[in-house]
Amino acid sequence: MALVLTMTAHATGADGDGVGNALDIDFDNDGIPGDDEDFEILQAAFLSVSSDADFDAALDLDGDGIISGLDITIFLQLRSS
Repeated sequence: MALVLTMTAHATGADGDGVGNALDIDFDNDGIPGDDEDFEILQAAFLSVSSDADFDAALDLDGDGIISGLDITIFLQLRSS
């Protein structure tokens, strides 16, 4: 099954770099999207929810308020494309 990404209001981006969250996998803003450091950042936030004090909306690639397996799947799909 292929993952299909669509542009929504969530595509505006949370980190101010002009790239929407759904496509922005350069979490450390080092100019290298999808590298091992970005994946480590995403893994460290796994299962955090929007009500958590340290929740980072930039890591919530699907915009559902939780950093879940779907966010990791999106990250890996974008990294391989």
